[in-house]
Amino acid sequence: MLSLMRLTRFSFLFSFLFISANCNSQIKLKMQTFDIKEFEKHKIAGVYDRVLLNGTTIRQYNYSEGYVQKTISVEGWFYDYKEFYLNGNLKESGTFFKKGDYPAGIWTEYDSSGKMIKETNYDKMFKQTLPSIFEILKQKKIKFTLIDNYNSIRRAVIDSKAIWIVEWKIQQGRIETITIDDEKGKIVNTDFYLLQEQH
Repeated sequence: MLSLMRLTRFSFLFSFLFISANCNSQIKLKMQTFDIKEFEKHKIAGVYDRVLLNGTTIRQYNYSEGYVQKTISVEGWFYDYKEFYLNGNLKESGTFFKKGDYPAGIWTEYDSSGKMIKETNYDKMFKQTLPSIFEILKQKKIKFTLIDNYNSIRRAVIDSKAIWIVEWKIQQGRIETITIDDEKGKIVNTDFYLLQEQH
């Protein structure tokens, strides 16, 4: 009799855990699906913007192959990016650096049915990190802030060589630039270009 009671309790616990896991899976799946009806209801000229109570901006827009959602918080150097198929299923997701729009961290890609097919670590090819770049700028007394419209940090691999390019403005109509060698962590070039500013 005791064994039967234990078996009944075990079966109940297993069923509860299975239902909970299934519900969590469905919730997670729902979170990874673009709400097409809501977008169509609120879009203006193909764009649907909204601001949450904490200041986070969510921008959604469509293009010929699907939909895009950018979630941009007030704080932090990165924003979340998600791209969806025309059927609303998630196509890829990752993060971009706000002040240069380079992809960072691990990005995940999915097929049209929602199955994950690829992961790419965009940080893997770089030795330097954003904090180490900020340290170089600090040593050179270069101010870099989120609110400055004229500064940016970009990174790339050119001819198998990784570099970082920093831009900022000191004086009207002129943008300063430096190139940092990723391997050495040192500035290898300084330059500037003229900018036609509208008033």
